Amino acid sequence: MFALFASLRPRSQRSSSYFLPNYPTVFSFFFLVNDFGSSNSHLIEPVWILADLYYISQWVGDFQPHCSQPHTCISHVMARQRRPIEDSQVSGDSQPAGIASVVGEAPPKLLKRLLHWDDLPHWQRDNHHIHSGYRPASSSFLSSFRSLGYLHNETVNIYTHLLPAAIAAPAAYGLYHVLAPRYRNAADSDILAFCSFFAGASFCLGMSATYHTISNHSPVVARIGNALDYIGIVGLIVGSFVPSVFYGFYCVPELQHRYWTMICTIGLGCVVVSVLPRFRTPTWRPFRAAMFVGMGLSAVFPVVHGVLLFGFERMRQQIGLGWLLLQGFLYILGAGIYAARVPERLMPGRFDIVGSSHQIFHVLVVCAALAHLTGLLKAFDYRHSGAAEACQILGG
Repeated sequence: MFALFASLRPRSQRSSSYFLPNYPTVFSFFFLVNDFGSSNSHLIEPVWILADLYYISQWVGDFQPHCSQPHTCISHVMARQRRPIEDSQVSGDSQPAGIASVVGEAPPKLLKRLLHWDDLPHWQRDNHHIHSGYRPASSSFLSSFRSLGYLHNETVNIYTHLLPAAIAAPAAYGLYHVLAPRYRNAADSDILAFCSFFAGASFCLGMSATYHTISNHSPVVARIGNALDYIGIVGLIVGSFVPSVFYGFYCVPELQHRYWTMICTIGLGCVVVSVLPRFRTPTWRPFRAAMFVGMGLSAVFPVVHGVLLFGFERMRQQIGLGWLLLQGFLYILGAGIYAARVPERLMPGRFDIVGSSHQIFHVLVVCAALAHLTGLLKAFDYRHSGAAEACQILGG
């Protein structure tokens, strides 16, 4: 019966999402179906759908839909017909990848299946201006990490932080062998200052890359990954703060300890509100935001304090102030772009894979870290180039 219906259906009424063989038409049965359908169109349409399914099953194998009731199968297929198939990658025999999602079988050479925003569960939805390129929920760490090998809308977010995190340790090692012979008066405290920065930066970038890799695992894992991402931000701020205070108040250990205690206390508070479930509810969202904003702005206090003590020109050389200001500008610019969701807000669906606000934010974070490192190098050179005599005078 389904075969007769499918063979009779006019080509204009067949689903354009599938490429069906051209079967002969049984004209004697056409008039019966056409006459019945003219007055019972609400009944005949589901039959056409089942007829399509019949020939799909003949083409790609047995039809085993993931539904138990006929009306559920019909509504599922009709939803697929209304929405264009997002699976543009096809197998070697030109079989559309979308057929596999209807009949429950994977094409032999299908690469990877990505989802549209409309197909996402609620917990995976974040930016509705990004329309496509979403990975399905994996429920498997291995499957999530395998996504490193193909292109999707998190690929740029992952690699813009994964690659810098991977080269941070070799870069620190190489930098040590370049700087160590430069000044005989360089001490172990200088090594610790630079290690603090590299540890904080690599931890932040590593946590960010990990979160974006496993964010499609499950709701629980996504929440844990998001918390790790925020903890990584804390690590970056603390790791950058410590060496700047070290060089900025090289002559005043008491102020060093005071500001280090301040930033570590605020950082611990940010970790607490990021991890404890009580503080991750919408009610506490303003408090969480205030904690992180306060942590970022805390860097202003030692800078202003240093300018008041030593003057702007001295601080410019002592901590590489110009580079720190550039770092702050890049952070603020990146956060603004991320919050405004530009450019995808202006052209939704255009920047799904490359060029979205989150990706721009990631790039600017790396640029800001490089600016901070440049400032530390300037501070290191200034401290060990002979200008440290002023420290003894100030200390006396």
